[in-house]
Amino acid sequence: MRPGFPATIVVLGLMLALLGGCGDDRVEVNNAYVASTDRVVRTFENRFQALQADFTPMSTPAQDQKTLVSMQSAVADVVLALGKIVPPDDIRDLHVRLLTRVKEYGGAIATARRGFASEDPKAVNDARGAFATKLQQVAGQVTATITTINDKLR
Repeated sequence: MRPGFPATIVVLGLMLALLGGCGDDRVEVNNAYVASTDRVVRTFENRFQALQADFTPMSTPAQDQKTLVSMQSAVADVVLALGKIVPPDDIRDLHVRLLTRVKEYGGAIATARRGFASEDPKAVNDARGAFATKLQQVAGQVTATITTINDKLR
């Protein structure tokens, strides 16, 4: 399982292609926004997927906690990077929604850290399953938000 943003990348790329070539200032602003957002999302997706691969049946609780700390850092970095992007005025609220959705990864990670710290192997296993489910849910919400942004930019 590797939840992330693959559909998001495709959607952003398609929007950039659709918006290109019109020469209008608004189109240029939209293109710049889409390109910046795409770059930030790709970087995050690659980093996050690499970290997810560190969770294995053989990884120790200490290794898993270290991975979760690294994931939290990746979330903080993407939130910071997305926060620096100035969206077009007509999608400002949607950009804030995107930031809010991405921040939800942080809550999922915090919950996982508590669950992974248990001394009970069943509780740890349950926490792993809940974490995987929550990551898929958040990724779906992020993708849906980006789809809404792209629809609005059309």
